[in-house]
Formats: sequence, structure tokens, C-alpha cells
Amino acid sequence: MTDIARQPASELSGYDPTDPREFVDPYPSWARARREAPVFFDERLGFWQITRYDDVVATARNTRDFSSAKAGGAGYVFPENEHLLPRGLPMDTPSLANADPPEHNRVRGLCSESFRRTRISRLEPEIRQTAEGLIDKFVDKGQADLVAEFNVPFPLLVIASILGLPADHIDEMARYSDELTASFNPQLTMEQQRDLFVHYGTFYDFCEAAITNARRCADLAAEFGSLAAYAWGFEPDPAARPAVLDRDGLTRLAPSPEAVAMSKDLRRRGWAFVGPTTVHSFMQAMGLIDDHLTGCDARDRVERERASFVRPTPSSP
Repeated sequence: MTDIARQPASELSGYDPTDPREFVDPYPSWARARREAPVFFDERLGFWQITRYDDVVATARNTRDFSSAKAGGAGYVFPENEHLLPRGLPMDTPSLANADPPEHNRVRGLCSESFRRTRISRLEPEIRQTAEGLIDKFVDKGQADLVAEFNVPFPLLVIASILGLPADHIDEMARYSDELTASFNPQLTMEQQRDLFVHYGTFYDFCEAAITNARRCADLAAEFGSLAAYAWGFEPDPAARPAVLDRDGLTRLAPSPEAVAMSKDLRRRGWAFVGPTTVHSFMQAMGLIDDHLTGCDARDRVERERASFVRPTPSSP
């Protein structure tokens, strides 16, 4: 193992981490760094790079000589773009990636509760179902872009589930993540960075809206006994359902008047992300709306299940 606390600095000549070719295939440069300059100062990014596994482990464990406090130091915000980030970048706030003990211990304690082995094990059936659902989408093709079709959406769907976010928010989550990573590029022009931050500046609003929804959900459960009891109060009148449902009729039904009514009520209660279309999809998932087309094999089966289903009713707290 390299004595990284005492070894003189070395350089990796010709290496440019911001070269687009490095994003496509960085491995030859990394291999050369391990051979020629296992520890070197990166002039373009402004920090030290450590490339050998044992050295990385030793550095991560040695909080006396090495600090993570400047882990986000590569990020630079043009003064002209600061107004687009009213609450700064995440690197400005202590996190698992950019804090040293004892602050790191405090943040880790907050996070570890949600990721205890016993808690994660309870999520295993749902996680397996998520993985299988993604695989089912491409298994019959015999081939897949695993990064785009599995590796990216899978952790996002799991994290969204843990955070209580709708699955259809994962594209937005991925966009925020990509924008933050791209903002580290020191070769960005002011205009390129501005284009990133116009959207990324809403990241905290996105997070706060998700937290607000979780709290409002708890309020509904306390008021009605369960979220289901509240939702089923907006069940469409079966008598108003067309006897024959074709694709044109389906288009006219979405969003339903009941979805519009629930959307307005949720927004009145302080919810976010609850437009009529989103609420209509939620009502479909809950079984309030059976929009299977006439002739669909599932239509009759769904109707039989609905006929025997006992609707939840509000209960006193």
C-alpha cells in the first residue's frame, strides 16, 4: 500500500478528466494512473486523486489526516447564476459524502434508521417485484441496454418507494442527479451552467413537496382511519359508467370528474404533485376506476373482484 500521507505528489501528464472521451471510456487512464501516479493532484478539478483500492480504503478510514469536508469543492457557480440556486447546492450542506466526524456520525445516524437490515428485509418482496417488472419489459426481446433499462431505473424505483414518492417521479429524480453531476464540469460556460440550474434550482422544492405529501398522508390517515378510506370516498358512480368502453370513450373518461374533485381537495389540504391526471392514475391503481376496454380478458375478472370488495369506510380516530 502507498504511504499516501507522506508520499511526494505526482502528476498524470496528459490526463483531462473533463474530456468527453473520458466519460465514454475512463478505464485506460485509470489503469495508467494506478501504474504511474497512484496519488496525484488534478489541476483541472482542484483536488487530489487516489487511484489504488487499498489507498482509497486507508484514506476513507483516516479522518485525522484526510477530510471529506471539501468533497464538493469541484463545483463552481458563476456569480451570474447564483440567483438560480436560492438555497445553494447540496454540497453546501453536511451529508454522508462531505462531512467529517462528529458531523458525519450525526448524519449517518439519521440515515441508518431507514436502511437497517431488518427494515430493508421487509422491503425484499417489493424490491424483487420491481426488479422482475423491469426485466419483464425486455426479456422477450432477448437483449437489453442494461444501464438504461435496468441499472438506472431500478435503484430509483426502490429509493422512490422508500421515500414515498410516486414511481412516475423517477425521471425527474434522474434528471436532478444528472444535472448535479454535470454541474461539476469546470469547462462549463456560464450559459451551459445556467441551462442546468434553471431546472436544478427547483430541487429543494421537489424534496419539500414530497415531505409535505408524506405528512398530509398521515393527516388523512388520522382523519379517515386510512388513506384508502379517504380515496374510496371519491369512487365514481357505477351507474354513470358506459356499458361499452372503447378507446375513444377511454380518452373522454380521463381524467374523470372524481379525479378532478380529489385533486382539488388534496391541493386544498396542502398536497403537491396532485394534478387530475396523476390522481386519475392513482385511482386506477387503487381499483376505484376500472378502465379495461370492452372485450378485454381482465374486465370481467376485475368487475367480479369489485363486486365482492368491501369498501373501506372512514373511522373515528
